[in-house]
Amino acid sequence: MFVSKQTSQLFDNQANVVAIYPLQGLATENVPDWLEEFTNDLGYTDGIHPIFDALPALRNLCSGSHWPTPEQFLDALQFGNEKGFIFYGDWEPREYLDESTFFSGPGRRRIVWVYAETIEAGFDAIINAAKADHDRQRANAGAA
Repeated sequence: MFVSKQTSQLFDNQANVVAIYPLQGLATENVPDWLEEFTNDLGYTDGIHPIFDALPALRNLCSGSHWPTPEQFLDALQFGNEKGFIFYGDWEPREYLDESTFFSGPGRRRIVWVYAETIEAGFDAIINAAKADHDRQRANAGAA
């Protein structure tokens, strides 16, 4: 059975690509459930998130004093003629006992929303986010 390098890296980092949402062709009057969840999750970032750099239509929308509604997010994405993909990913956080020993479990997840122009780049972004989180946790254990 062929296992891609990215699939192996997802497994090694206990990470998942939960969903991929294409932006080109997004044409609907009703806010999709995923976009509502995306809007709510970004609301906790105080408007500071890498996705705003990648999608200027969202950066402009979120630069005001009031957080936009899901309907406003939908309009910005549809009428901004955005291309590429929004990915929803997660991974199991690790608790490192030392630099080489950790434990984790499926009861907790860290989530990430990323924008990428290609499917491969989206997978890589989620893998890199999980790796960076694991590296931070490992460094904290080494400093303790």
